[in-house]
Amino acid sequence: MMMVMLSVLTLTACGSDSDGDGGGGSFFGDNNEIVGEWATQQTDGDSYMFLERVSLKSNGSFTITDYEVAMMSGTIVDMEKAEYSGNYTAKDGKLTLSANGQQVSYSYTVKGSTLTLMGGDGAVSYDKMDDSIRDVFNKAESTYQQRFKN
Repeated sequence: MMMVMLSVLTLTACGSDSDGDGGGGSFFGDNNEIVGEWATQQTDGDSYMFLERVSLKSNGSFTITDYEVAMMSGTIVDMEKAEYSGNYTAKDGKLTLSANGQQVSYSYTVKGSTLTLMGGDGAVSYDKMDDSIRDVFNKAESTYQQRFKN
């Protein structure tokens, strides 16, 4: 599971939210600067969409929720959902995620409302989740629950 989570975090992101201060504190090392919800929405033409929400809470816990969506002619034909959770630490520009006895670390920066994670696969930027991106995730969850949940 941790390996899937790690590969998920190597994707590019967009979005925005109001949970946490979104960039207050020092440029490196302050847990408060990364607290909140961060999101990505990627598409591959009109046949595939990937949505990911990363929630970093002030108590040091995290949750990652992914939706992989297969589409045909603009219609959703399949959808999978995965969710991962654990604990994290953020200090001196280093974010460490821990789940099921495994850990992965990234260098990070927060600039304005953008969180950038840097690791072996390069840099990935996440923006704080806003209401329009939250609506996309709410619709994805509703569609998943109604049509694809096993």
